[in-house]
Amino acid sequence: MQQFDLGKSNQILSLDTVNDFGLLATATSSSSIQFLDYRTNRFLHDWKVSSGITGSIRVITTSKTRPHILAIGFSSGTISLFDCRIGFLMGHWKAHETEITNLYFHESRWLCSVAENQVLLWEIDGAGYNLEMTFRAPTDVVAIAPLGDQLLAIENNNHLTLPVVDFSVSSLFLSDLRFSPRAHCFSPF
Repeated sequence: MQQFDLGKSNQILSLDTVNDFGLLATATSSSSIQFLDYRTNRFLHDWKVSSGITGSIRVITTSKTRPHILAIGFSSGTISLFDCRIGFLMGHWKAHETEITNLYFHESRWLCSVAENQVLLWEIDGAGYNLEMTFRAPTDVVAIAPLGDQLLAIENNNHLTLPVVDFSVSSLFLSDLRFSPRAHCFSPF
């Protein structure tokens, strides 16, 4: 078991693995992204990625097919794309009116963002972005997770929406299944 000491004033808010590099990307309460090498038990980089207008970091995710691309969701509803090879901010945009609670990359082309009861599907092209689809759930979405080419969502009212997005046919909302008891975290096995 390995432990990294970030100090008492720096709390980890979100983390994701950076495929093939043996790294963990962590978002901290000091609005920075830290990269930790879990093979050598060392800190590698610490980049400040937030200004006052973006708010604080809420969630991060890496692209599994382009692992150097990191998406960052902020409390202001802003999303930033970050190239973690060189510490370059590739672009940012206002995605939601409220804080972003979940992000998920599908390949390197699609990015899903969640805020309250809204799931947005963005097509990412370099540093550009286009809103492709919007899904509005009856209640807040508390978690999203991939299952093959589909994206699942768990809502605050014990509903599992299966799928929210089907990437193989680019369609929305095919069925609505009751999920019980109330879920707070979800990971496919």
